Amino acid sequence: MKRRFPAHSLKPSMFQQLEDLEEELEELLNQQREAQLNPNS
Repeated sequence: MKRRFPAHSLKPSMFQQLEDLEEELEELLNQQREAQLNPNS
């Protein structure tokens, strides 16, 4: 995603998409960590 960013003048929609993806990644990583800590849940 970051490779698609222009060298200047980042479009707000691209920045929002990056933020959304980062939030989703963080949520998935948290779920994965929790599953590893509590494998029988």
